Amino acid sequence: MKPRPPQTAAIAPLFLMVFFSTFLIALQERPEDEYTKAAVLVDENRFESAITIYQALLKTFSSFSETKKSRILNNLGYCHYKLERYDEAYACYLKALEIDRNYLLCLNNISAVLIKQNKYKEALTHLQKAFALDSQHVKVIFNLFVAYANLEDKDSAARYLKLAFGVDKDYTTHRLKMKNLSEKNIARILAILEVEDKGGTAQK
Repeated sequence: MKPRPPQTAAIAPLFLMVFFSTFLIALQERPEDEYTKAAVLVDENRFESAITIYQALLKTFSSFSETKKSRILNNLGYCHYKLERYDEAYACYLKALEIDRNYLLCLNNISAVLIKQNKYKEALTHLQKAFALDSQHVKVIFNLFVAYANLEDKDSAARYLKLAFGVDKDYTTHRLKMKNLSEKNIARILAILEVEDKGGTAQK
């Protein structure tokens, strides 16, 4: 048997190197890995970098389910929202809801964009649907309070604010502080809501 020429013997390890390099790159670029990477960037407030990944996922990878695509669109919208690009955020949320119209988190998120744009009645449409899906979701409840308060519907605003305190007092207090309300004012609001709750009496 004739010995193999030296140059032919050298081709085998070279081919293996190229094959495994390509394989490793493919592993690194799996859609799920990229999705996870983007989520980490969001947690680190690196929204522009996350946007780049989410946009690439929507254009490049076809292996995601429709549900996962709606999640990607929602996350992309959230990044735009945090960068105060409300029109872009709204467009992403709307596409996500076209895929999954009962996507609770997205219903709340799109309402948050509309509240930022002073479109309170439109926000209520999404919030009421979200509330019907989960009546204990404190973020939805608080946004209902905000929308009604801005529409000067005091009764509805008070009802949802009281409900928000009942579901998660710490979260609701934190959100009110973000609106520059002092501890004293928050305590006063709680006192008023308590009095209103005890105000009615049964006829004897």
